[in-house]
Amino acid sequence: MKKTRQTASVGMVSRLAGAGMLFAFAAFLTPFAAHAESDLDAYLRGKMFRMWVNDDADIADGEDDFVDIPNQSNADCKDSVVNGRRDLVDFFPMWLNISPFQPWLESGKVGVGLMHPDAAINIVWTSLGNLEAGKFHREDIGGCGPNLDQAAHTAAVVRVTAAGINVPDNVLAMIAQDSSKGVMMAEGIRPSSAPLVIVFFDKTSRQVLYSFGLPLCISHVEDMYRWANIRAAAGVDVGTGRESRLSEPSGLPDSDTNGKHFLFVHGYSVSEEKARGWGAEMFKRMWQAGANCAFTAVTWYGDDSRHGWYLDNTPNYYVNVEHAFESASALTNIVAQLSGEKVIAAHSLGNMLVSSAIADHGMQVSSYFMLNAAVPMEAYDDGAITDESSYNMANPDWHDYTNRLWASRWHEAWKRLDPNDGRCGMTWRGRFASITNAYNYYSTGEDVLTNGVGRLMPVLSADFAWYNQESRKGQWTMLLPGNNEAGWSFNSDYDNLLSHMNPTNAAELADLLICTNSFFGLFDERGLYGTNGSFLATQPAIRAHALADGIPAESYAAGANAIDPAGIWEYRNENMPELSLAAWERLYGVGHNQAWKHSDIKNRPYQVVRDVFLSIIEKGNLR
Repeated sequence: MKKTRQTASVGMVSRLAGAGMLFAFAAFLTPFAAHAESDLDAYLRGKMFRMWVNDDADIADGEDDFVDIPNQSNADCKDSVVNGRRDLVDFFPMWLNISPFQPWLESGKVGVGLMHPDAAINIVWTSLGNLEAGKFHREDIGGCGPNLDQAAHTAAVVRVTAAGINVPDNVLAMIAQDSSKGVMMAEGIRPSSAPLVIVFFDKTSRQVLYSFGLPLCISHVEDMYRWANIRAAAGVDVGTGRESRLSEPSGLPDSDTNGKHFLFVHGYSVSEEKARGWGAEMFKRMWQAGANCAFTAVTWYGDDSRHGWYLDNTPNYYVNVEHAFESASALTNIVAQLSGEKVIAAHSLGNMLVSSAIADHGMQVSSYFMLNAAVPMEAYDDGAITDESSYNMANPDWHDYTNRLWASRWHEAWKRLDPNDGRCGMTWRGRFASITNAYNYYSTGEDVLTNGVGRLMPVLSADFAWYNQESRKGQWTMLLPGNNEAGWSFNSDYDNLLSHMNPTNAAELADLLICTNSFFGLFDERGLYGTNGSFLATQPAIRAHALADGIPAESYAAGANAIDPAGIWEYRNENMPELSLAAWERLYGVGHNQAWKHSDIKNRPYQVVRDVFLSIIEKGNLR
């Protein structure tokens, strides 16, 4: 853009790590480095300040999945305040760098105004300086609002109108005393490509003395990344759902990225609408942490059995484990369609899907981030099974029986009979051991993935949910949805009158007998016990069904524990509560219970979990 007496170039100053997007209005720029090039160079190549419409509905510090869905009727941008700490991720720092006009400000005769032709921006005045512009993304700050006396997360916002608004005298006085001041927090109200204009005017005559604009692109957040819908891969009719959109996003062209692609896969019991919320929130947090890559949100059919039972829960966990395996090939195809280097992350049961795609279908990604993975540790490291974990994960009805009879050890009996039999592979052990580029981001404060404790725990509660599914395989009553297959049930062929065969006599059963007629309840696929069983066990659908429904884990969940801490995984484990401890204590106080819950990666305010995203970006080389 050519400089004239009426306008001056407006350059992008920086997207600093942890500082969010920081831009400056300036007649004379001294750009900071951003993504290995100066912001001025980027501006001259046609890049602009990109932001999204703040149209979710944040209302508190910890929330459910629905509030993050874009295009809410009660969108945050429609009111006159910042809607809590979670809302701050939707604000961008802008710096009014008007130091070249310092004499005008000191004279007291010149006023400064802002205007936006589409009235598509709200701002919050702050007392921040340019070197701490993104501080509200890192910790609680004060000195905000019209009188510079409010907290950032509850401060009043001001609409920048087409007619223009005045920069308050107290803000101008602050800038006059310290030219580094003048940082604003800005949120988008509606899509717009109109510039944000700063105007200098004579206070007496109202004559415009000077003006220039910041090139902007305000988009709906879902127009800034790709969307992959693979729900149909598990047999569900997508119907009126949102079809995949893998073309270049209009709100963030690939030319504005580093050429890499980052994909995010949600977890279990997430509907398609909730998946939109997960995708949007994860994109925002990656962006504000400094990721400079293209982004794709993936939704899959992990909420089967949701409708018509117990409010909004999805009681049949096992069928959704099967769907994860069924969807792996479709995910592989999606990733193959994207160009350049690919990095992927998954939450909860989404890791079963991603792990299967890599291990079973050869999906190519440079790095894989496991977030609160609802997958047995033994699937990645068969050494994760210990005497303690076996006892604690087992159904108490089986504590006195030799583990040789357990469904989780049926494959070992076949190995002793014939190491080449296909049924030797019917185990969680080493199921995904071929994956060598994964990072395990776990939480010792888990609720959903809490380690087993050797006794049955109450159902219909988030606490111990994963353990409840593993320890009750085969034993759910018919009053509850779920499959009664194998697992911890008993084969009635071995019952003595009204009781099960006693542990001493059961221990003497021969391998050949328990292989052809298991001591545990029979698999649904009876052919597994016959002469064609070896072949059947190698069929992906049959094996997935058996693993999901009938073969319990003997190890704890990867999402609550470090995997192989002294081996090849030693430097690939990250305990998220430790990463976020400093931020957590700044917000909640020292000594507060730092229990990182299952979905806190999305539900906690960004300032609490920011260091986790910085870690992912660093390890994935995503700047």
